[in-house]
Amino acid sequence: IGDHGSMQVALALGQNSSVITLRLNDNHIGDLGAGLLAEALQKNRRLQTLSSLSITRNRIGPGGAVDLAVLLTANAHLTKLDLGQNSLADEGAKLLAQGLASNRCLLSLDLQCNRISNGGAAGLAAAISNGIPLRELHLRDNQIDDAGVDLLAGALKFSNLVLLDLSFNRITQRGLLHLTEGVEESDTITSVTCLSLQHLPPDRHQDDLARLDAALQKNKKTMVVTVNMVQDDDKLRVSCTNMSSRSILEVETQDISLQQLYISVADAVGQPSELSLIDAAGQLLPDSPDLLSQYLRPTPGHE
Repeated sequence: IGDHGSMQVALALGQNSSVITLRLNDNHIGDLGAGLLAEALQKNRRLQTLSSLSITRNRIGPGGAVDLAVLLTANAHLTKLDLGQNSLADEGAKLLAQGLASNRCLLSLDLQCNRISNGGAAGLAAAISNGIPLRELHLRDNQIDDAGVDLLAGALKFSNLVLLDLSFNRITQRGLLHLTEGVEESDTITSVTCLSLQHLPPDRHQDDLARLDAALQKNKKTMVVTVNMVQDDDKLRVSCTNMSSRSILEVETQDISLQQLYISVADAVGQPSELSLIDAAGQLLPDSPDLLSQYLRPTPGHE
């Protein structure tokens, strides 16, 4: 459909209030088309249903990333953004990272095959170290080497990432070591993919990968999450934090069953083998159909 067709889609989006998923893959969309789509989504305040946007295998470069970054800053509903196989390069990745740093809803970002190297990795590392909600970051088939991996690994202990895909980059044994150390310091990440490692000595291959797997398995074991609840007018704001006091999940609702809360938290942290929810006093909350408000007394919100 190209940029001209994107203009027509953007016009339709400007009046839509119900679309949930939008896929515009393989459509020769460039920076202009991406900008028009981002602007339409940003301006249409009635469209609060769109949760997934996929614009893979197009022609979007740094120019389109400018508008998409603004969308990330302003949008409070999009949870999945797929921009794989475009031409973002480091400049585009940095711009997206700037928008991502203040985003509080995106859970999955796919930037595979975008000619991103260490500069883009640095921007993304800075964004995820802010404790944003992002759970999945896909960076396979880029040009990131050990220096970029070191930055991402160092950010893991501050992030909420559950999955990181770095396959088919330029990672050697040194990068794998630092990545493993980052996973060992994290208590959320449970899946790291780094296929096609370079120059890894055969005699160390199994040992190094076994250490990484052990670190990942550690995070899949019992996870303890603290639940707090705040009364805000006629709604309850439920916040869940891990043992490092990092935010895992925030929910605004009339009320929620403990069973549903367990499911939501498990999804957010990557399905740990065991999960325990506790209140601020350390009392275990049961995995039951009972409403959360029966167990936690909400504290008044602050103006």
